[in-house]
Amino acid sequence: MQGIQGYVPSVTNGTLTSMRTWRPQVGKQELILQRSEREVCAGGARGGIKSESGLALGIDPEVIYNPRFQGLVIRKNYQDLADWIQRARIFYDGFATIMGNPSEIHWKGKNGQAGGITRLSHWKDTSDISSHIGKEYQRLNIEELTDCVKSLEEYKMLLGSCRSTIEGVKPKIYLSTNPGGPGHGWVKEYFVNKATMKPYYDDGLKSWRIFIPTTIEDNPILIERDPEYYNYLRSLPEPLYSMWYKGSWDVAPGMFFYDFDTHLSIEPHRILGDLAANRLFGALDIGVGHPTAFGLFYLTPEGRIELLFSYVKKQQDHRSHAQAIFQKIESFGDWIDGCFPLKIFCGHDFDRTFKASQEVQICARDEYEDVFRSRDTQFVLANIERVYGCQCLRTVLSCAKGVPAFLYWKLFNSEFETALKNIPVDKTNIECYDKVTGDDAADMFRYGVAGVMSEINTEKQRRETSKRTGVIPFDMSGLNNYEFKETGLV
Repeated sequence: MQGIQGYVPSVTNGTLTSMRTWRPQVGKQELILQRSEREVCAGGARGGIKSESGLALGIDPEVIYNPRFQGLVIRKNYQDLADWIQRARIFYDGFATIMGNPSEIHWKGKNGQAGGITRLSHWKDTSDISSHIGKEYQRLNIEELTDCVKSLEEYKMLLGSCRSTIEGVKPKIYLSTNPGGPGHGWVKEYFVNKATMKPYYDDGLKSWRIFIPTTIEDNPILIERDPEYYNYLRSLPEPLYSMWYKGSWDVAPGMFFYDFDTHLSIEPHRILGDLAANRLFGALDIGVGHPTAFGLFYLTPEGRIELLFSYVKKQQDHRSHAQAIFQKIESFGDWIDGCFPLKIFCGHDFDRTFKASQEVQICARDEYEDVFRSRDTQFVLANIERVYGCQCLRTVLSCAKGVPAFLYWKLFNSEFETALKNIPVDKTNIECYDKVTGDDAADMFRYGVAGVMSEINTEKQRRETSKRTGVIPFDMSGLNNYEFKETGLV
């Protein structure tokens, strides 16, 4: 990166000048900033220096002065992009202004003139990025490549947009990634297998690429400032240890719930008063030709999720299932002070209409809401996105900082316990479990954990809003009376 000399420079009268306080860490981060290949991919373990390197590469005086310059930064989703923008505002202070919706980075040019623009976008699927296909971007930065881009075909669609008609400006792509995710296979083949620490010339594309593996060991500043996180990564069980600490791309898929075992089981305990009234949630995967699975979850004042009981049955109609689940919740009256869940998170089959006979069609929602009509329970559609849901499951099962974020009542979950131990990893996406016979309990578990974590995030956002505005939100969903303490979730 000519003219920047490995440092983020300061600005005087609209001109990039001397060094400021940030500098690349010796080793891999310096190497990333020095590469000249068209495609530079940095990836591997958690806690590396990938994202910060991308921020530094964004300040390139060879291009950002030019008012014709256009760059593009892509993150997985809106929340990830918002987090990146927050860091960018600090990193680019004095060099640019971030404005607009969708957001854009407007670079300051020389002598008070306007410089180029870097556009910011998120990519849930191909349709989200279609507006960028065919346009010209001289710089492209894709964060979390394996999560964003599911196939080589999708990547090459974007690759065609990274080009330059500006004299003296060569197009460059910077990518950061970790093992796992929908794009694991193609990223491993395209970058890891062919270009690890050695430039690879692609005869078809007529360009060079390189993959630079990074781990937390390349980030001594993070190790010094957060030794707990460093020790957490080193203490993980396999295969997370190899993936998240070592950055291995060769972890063989096995059982998805390898970290689920009886060490997470506890004895039942009574949940009384407001705790029972405001912190019970359900999850439901209705069975159509397969078992119906239901779970009753409790969010503790410490922010931990407990599964009180699970129900996995088949060969009954929807009303029979609804009545059995209703009666099961009632039978737990002594444990939960006679309360019912605030919400039940349901798979999307819940709203489908099924033919009961030649003349009669039924909808599961109608049957369940009729059975539960004496209660205030809401039936809401769950977030069924598999990758997100499986990431939620991995979070609650990983015991961050040694504190279990999920426990289950041993006496009432034997079928659930057996089912989870037999669910394999999806070989096409090692961050998800496979769709196999018997995954009903896993689907129910995923809906429940994703739903409760959504409630936690909503509560945290409300609290932040309250702190900023001094106004206490009216609807705190019954959670405002309790403090969230440090667990793997919050």
